[in-house]
Amino acid sequence: MNSIEYFSKVIIVIIFLSAIIFVSYGWKGVSQDNYLVPTDLIPTQVPIYSGFSIPIPTGMVPIDPDTYVFFPEVPTYSGCWMGVQVLPGELEACDWINSNTNESAKFVDDIPGAELVMGMTCRVSTVGGDWANAPHAVPDMYNNSEIYSTTDPQRAHYLAVSMNASYLVAPKRTVWAGSYNGPGDNSVFTNTTYFDPVYWNDDVTIYKVV
Repeated sequence: MNSIEYFSKVIIVIIFLSAIIFVSYGWKGVSQDNYLVPTDLIPTQVPIYSGFSIPIPTGMVPIDPDTYVFFPEVPTYSGCWMGVQVLPGELEACDWINSNTNESAKFVDDIPGAELVMGMTCRVSTVGGDWANAPHAVPDMYNNSEIYSTTDPQRAHYLAVSMNASYLVAPKRTVWAGSYNGPGDNSVFTNTTYFDPVYWNDDVTIYKVV
């Protein structure tokens, strides 16, 4: 490789990296409503070595959090993994699950909650875990999502029973159920004909599927 080819490739790499840096830290995106980094995490200093850092020149990094945007579609499609996964009360509820349910009990939950329940209690959930080895993973995902999105308690109960669920977890946060991501209508589960509340705290209610 001669020197011209070498320096040409170096320049191309520098241009490419500069474009990535610009898009990551300088591009304002198409929506001022989508930003990912809280104000206290926006960098204003560059650490050089232990105990010493230099300030980032004004204008090089956007300081206003309302314009700190990394690809506007990221919050939409990645919010489940970039925001609050589960609430403290959901972790507390795992103690109740361990003490008051059979090890064979199956729980309706959303993806983050299901991962928590399975990891902390060894109970089975309707979604989450190693989906590749789960039978009917895709139909179960859609049924699970409908449970949290429907306004019909009878329909939610029918779907829960069809998946052999013993309990249903209703967290007070955005629900990430698979094909449905949203606030969830927990009032659906207050119909005691179909769902019996057996545990609750400020963050979550657990219902027994009647």
